[in-house]
Amino acid sequence: MRTRLVLFVALVLTLVAGACSDSEQPATEAAVSLEGLRFIVEVIAEDGSPADEELVRRSATVITSRLEAAKFNAKVIVALPGRLEIQLGDTDESLAKIATDLLTRSANLTFHLVDADATASSEPGPDHLLLESEQGPLALISQPVLEGGAISQASARMDASGHMPVVWLLFTDQGAQDFAQATTQHVGRRLAIVVDGKVLSAPVIQEPITGGEAVISGVFDLAEAEVLAATLQGGALPGRVRILDMQLIGRE
Repeated sequence: MRTRLVLFVALVLTLVAGACSDSEQPATEAAVSLEGLRFIVEVIAEDGSPADEELVRRSATVITSRLEAAKFNAKVIVALPGRLEIQLGDTDESLAKIATDLLTRSANLTFHLVDADATASSEPGPDHLLLESEQGPLALISQPVLEGGAISQASARMDASGHMPVVWLLFTDQGAQDFAQATTQHVGRRLAIVVDGKVLSAPVIQEPITGGEAVISGVFDLAEAEVLAATLQGGALPGRVRILDMQLIGRE
């Protein structure tokens, strides 16, 4: 992941004539294309139906926040109906995979208690999720104790030993209260941290965690931790995003 500073991140909202009132019209500056990677993406509702204008704009906001957190110099342009154009001011094609993850990963973060008895059973009940982890299948209580909306900040860093990349999370005030309550009530149990249906880690709650912070550790390198942190910082996508086209735009 690059370390250079963000020059700017802009969200340009372009509407067809008459789509909104004069008071809602965006600034009419001429759009200047950035040299570098350009993506055209389609936004789709979770049920597979075409996205409405509100869903497209919410998706644009999330993607802009993610790219900003990942320190990309970017423009996100709303191209109705159901399309976004994302311009990244970087000509390094090796960043295409990182950008693709930032644009398309749902990033639905949830925390679930592990049911040890149900994990040992070959048939966990209907109120459980059976998900794979590095330690094998885990049966999780379906109802999460916390969700991604309780996160206010996320960043990648090295752990105290300086050897393992981790993702540090800071909870909102309400999230911190809920997390403190859950960890106080369930000391000794495992708490699974799940992103998009994948268990990243499931540590044992050793003691109540009341500081409003948590750490995700797992089998990932620092670059992967940075992408995960950026997606969590930007928030979960409200729909699905599919890449239609990617081009490298250079000087003519």
